[in-house]
Amino acid sequence: MRVARGRTALDVALCDGLGALSKGDRLLSLGWSGVGDYARERLGVAARTGQVMARLGRALAERPRLRAAVRSGAVSVRAAEEIVTVAVGDDEAAWVERARTMTVRGLVAAVRDARPRAAGPAGAGAAGSVAQAPAAGAEASTDGA
Repeated sequence: MRVARGRTALDVALCDGLGALSKGDRLLSLGWSGVGDYARERLGVAARTGQVMARLGRALAERPRLRAAVRSGAVSVRAAEEIVTVAVGDDEAAWVERARTMTVRGLVAAVRDARPRAAGPAGAGAAGSVAQAPAAGAEASTDGA
């Protein structure tokens, strides 16, 4: 268990660093076109993995309970990726508790069910707009057929 906690602490540190580097023009000033390129060339991880880690790092900076749970190993990085869009404000503690006890598959379903409420009636908000984008595209393509 100590190894797992150490691994998640390292993952959180990487997320923090990539999140910080991805703000503003920091990477550009270092000669990198984006966080994906930096992650691939300097860290040896897939560009998409670097982008996801940067996004998670920025989000965890605003979610102290979730960050602490991931860092301690109580919540996996993968579970945190799933709940980060809905674990905001007063709902954060409840989502962290769910992530401690539920499978990632269960969390995916729970987040899917919660998103319409989190997004509001018009799909407002950062979490709602990202979550709703694929569904809107799918609806548009079936309407046109």
